[in-house]
Amino acid sequence: MEILGNKVSMIFDKETLRVYCRTGWSGQCNDRPDIEIRHEDRPAEVMTEVLKTLSVIYPSIQNRVDIVIGSPWAHSVVLPWADYAWSLRTWKSYAQAQFAARMPDMQLKIRILDEEHGYSRIGVGIHYGFQIAIRRAVAEAGWKISGMRDLLSFSLSANADAIQDEDFCFLLAEKEVVTCLFRHRREWRNAVSFPRIDNTIVEWIKVGALISGQPEPEKVYAIGTDFLGCTKKFVTRQVPDRPLGLPLQHSYCTA
Repeated sequence: MEILGNKVSMIFDKETLRVYCRTGWSGQCNDRPDIEIRHEDRPAEVMTEVLKTLSVIYPSIQNRVDIVIGSPWAHSVVLPWADYAWSLRTWKSYAQAQFAARMPDMQLKIRILDEEHGYSRIGVGIHYGFQIAIRRAVAEAGWKISGMRDLLSFSLSANADAIQDEDFCFLLAEKEVVTCLFRHRREWRNAVSFPRIDNTIVEWIKVGALISGQPEPEKVYAIGTDFLGCTKKFVTRQVPDRPLGLPLQHSYCTA
């Protein structure tokens, strides 16, 4: 079959760059990364080096890369519904004010996730400086960016079909940070991130609930960065109250 497109997905976290190679417009790829490399605090430079080693096709516009960005460059906040927030600009300003209260010196590009009218929404922010560096790196390598988004919203979107509950916690475990996103009665309640000290999902949920002021959820969907790629495969099983080795490869249910 003729190759009509050359597509690559790249996931950044604090330590690692993971690369998933795809061919054809269908965008099929493996669950596991084709390339996994430590970027040693030089993510943009390492990205350029990796892209230059990959095969390309012509015209160059068909060589496209999807960028997914995790901690410490991406942040999230839950925005309670506000009747006066009738425009996307207002929602972005709402999110910007929330981020500024926490990180006053940080410049972020804000994105608001879609949600039903009358319900709280999730705001995500990615560092401006990091985005600029990545865009320059991609251009230098002769590729085009087809999409750029944060790790949390990416993982939520990729697994939306598997998460149909009204009440749950979505847990994202990265190398050094755990993010807990709580949902109750079909509405987002809070999002908290904290350093990953223990290696136990049950303890992470307890810490997240304490910090956010939310009750411990009955259902938990957990995902780790090594499992994020181009898969929608979710398996539910009981969470044992013991340390779990990462990467996490499944969703977990406490019920």
